[in-house]
Amino acid sequence: SRAYLIARGQERIKMTVRDQDDPGDRDRINESWESHRQEFEIRGPEELAADSQHEWNVMFKLPENLQPSYQGRNASHVWEFQAGLDVKGNDPDSGWVSVQVR
Repeated sequence: SRAYLIARGQERIKMTVRDQDDPGDRDRINESWESHRQEFEIRGPEELAADSQHEWNVMFKLPENLQPSYQGRNASHVWEFQAGLDVKGNDPDSGWVSVQVR
């Protein structure tokens, strides 16, 4: 029924915290949340032949005030993109692909 592209920014925190009362006791913190998510429709309804290949070129613009990519000691901000098709049955997609955004 359509081809689409999803862009998302995700902030991630990974750290180990030591218990002040018992220095041998440690907690691992792994948290993440989306800072931005935007979906773009590439193509509307179309019939595609089975076992065929298709390619679409897409230009899109994200808002200028978004957090860029970074990698810190305990935190990072990553940008990921996923392209896919909405079809009857199993929806094929590219999986999430990470890119650097400045």
